[in-house]
Amino acid sequence: MDDQKRVNIDLIGTVVLRKSSRAKRLAIKIKPHEGVSVTIPKRASFLAGERFAISKKEWILKHLPKIEAIEKSVKVFDEETEFRTKNYQLVIEKTNVKSIFVSIKKPIVKLSIPKDMNIKEQFVQDSIKFGIIETLRIEAKSFIPERVEMFTKKFGFKYNKLFFKNVKTVYAHNIRSASVKRVCSEESSFNKGVLHLKGCAKV
Repeated sequence: MDDQKRVNIDLIGTVVLRKSSRAKRLAIKIKPHEGVSVTIPKRASFLAGERFAISKKEWILKHLPKIEAIEKSVKVFDEETEFRTKNYQLVIEKTNVKSIFVSIKKPIVKLSIPKDMNIKEQFVQDSIKFGIIETLRIEAKSFIPERVEMFTKKFGFKYNKLFFKNVKTVYAHNIRSASVKRVCSEESSFNKGVLHLKGCAKV
């Protein structure tokens, strides 16, 4: 396992010094919710990593505000987060597991995270979002096809396929494309979304 050490540098704050057998040179990274880290080759000392961070203080201070702005704009999930879909509730817990485990069993989508893992790290956040997206996909497949079929019969339009993607916008042209996130909206709003696609279909 790669060694690491935390140091406090004036004006910057906590910096993680991390030794890596794959690193060939000193390198600095600044990531949202993870802060500043310095990757150090195995043969180099932690002191060399600390001095390197100090030498790059001006660069770090220049970029920290941008990272802080990203942190404020991005949703972070943790054990206190209250999140519900149409039929599921999100539960996040730190437990004695060796790796992140996702379980989707109605009415709970449960994410088990190792106790020593920083829940704000991007990898952990991505795993949580993956669990949520898969839950929404399950709900979408159980709910949307029936509703689309109902409206096709009621209003007389046709479609070739119905498939689900995790997208922020929806584009459809003779193929029904639905965002899995739509299933979380109010039912009346979803109905309007389905009917809106009518204008993109050939009848």
